[in-house]
Amino acid sequence: MLTWFAQIIRSFFFWIDYNLFGFIETLYNLLIDISRTTILTQGDIKEFASRVQMLLGVFMLFKVAFSIITYVINPDEMTDKSKGLAKLGQNAIISLVLLVVTPYIFGMAYDLQIMVLEDNTIASLIFGSTDDDTFIDTGGQRLSFSVMLPFFRPDTGIASLASCNRLYDPNDYTKFNEACKDSLEAEVLDDRNDELDQRIIRNYTTGVANRNFGLTFRSEAVTFLSNDNQFIFDYKIILSTAAAVVVILLMLTFAMDVALRSVKLAFLQLISPIPIISYIDPKQGKDGMFKKWYTMCFSTYISLFIRLLALYFGLYLIDIVISKGFSDVVTGQSVDAGWFNTGMWISLFMIIGILMFIKQLPKILEGFGIKLDGGGKFTLNPFK
Repeated sequence: MLTWFAQIIRSFFFWIDYNLFGFIETLYNLLIDISRTTILTQGDIKEFASRVQMLLGVFMLFKVAFSIITYVINPDEMTDKSKGLAKLGQNAIISLVLLVVTPYIFGMAYDLQIMVLEDNTIASLIFGSTDDDTFIDTGGQRLSFSVMLPFFRPDTGIASLASCNRLYDPNDYTKFNEACKDSLEAEVLDDRNDELDQRIIRNYTTGVANRNFGLTFRSEAVTFLSNDNQFIFDYKIILSTAAAVVVILLMLTFAMDVALRSVKLAFLQLISPIPIISYIDPKQGKDGMFKKWYTMCFSTYISLFIRLLALYFGLYLIDIVISKGFSDVVTGQSVDAGWFNTGMWISLFMIIGILMFIKQLPKILEGFGIKLDGGGKFTLNPFK
């Protein structure tokens, strides 16, 4: 009776978790799609520029005339090397050139962004291999898998499954631990040898080896019983749900930040003629509006790559936690990852710490003088 009730509870939480972890994959794909999107095309920019061209010309003449008037009032400034008439002429030429080439610079920047995303450059940099060319398309599923696996593992509380403390081959982390696989098969197949049992074990071992969420986390595996009527898989309900919610909130903030970054970059490109023309004035050309504008353009542009770098690096660290585990630096022994022991809680807090690191990396970089724009005031608190 208790086993039947526990199966119902497990099935209920499986339905919740499966949808939540599936939503993580959806948000990841949304994040990638937003990062590839721009609001304004070069045609839109040219159309806007043509409408305000006359206004910009008048404004430029006004800036030049005003500077000449200041030279008349204060003749000593006319020969000044940093803000004299010669500097005014030089800045005017530079401004005219920038007005022409800036749309092309933005176009090349967007082309570079597309190349980096399509060639999976950042993920290859983090994972050290370019073999997995489809990672950028399957990254959402891999993220769901990496966060889910610590909460859905063979129950090492069953004596015969003690070898499943490590799910991966210690010598090859792309393969399932053969000792664990043999233990799983021995626990259920010797007496029953049922086709469904074989499929459950085969799906789980294949899913873990390939970091595949759909194969690993299945309804029949959640309620899978041993010959002694014990659950084969230790499913940490509630904790798994909480972890999924945290990741969803994290991915939502990422998506919002990247969307804001796209809008901000389009706005900066749209208003580019104004700071470029302001560069004509030698008094403002060095530290005035133009410098603030191009600094903001650069920091907003690279913010996408920093956020993707943080996401992939966090995923890399989570992958290490679930595949290689961790060891006690004092004793050198591996830490068990059972249900009520220290290892499980270490795994949980390690993963939460990695997720918080992903969120805070832009601020950490600001401490090194790398200031990123384009981030909104979004928090992990859903009530904010």
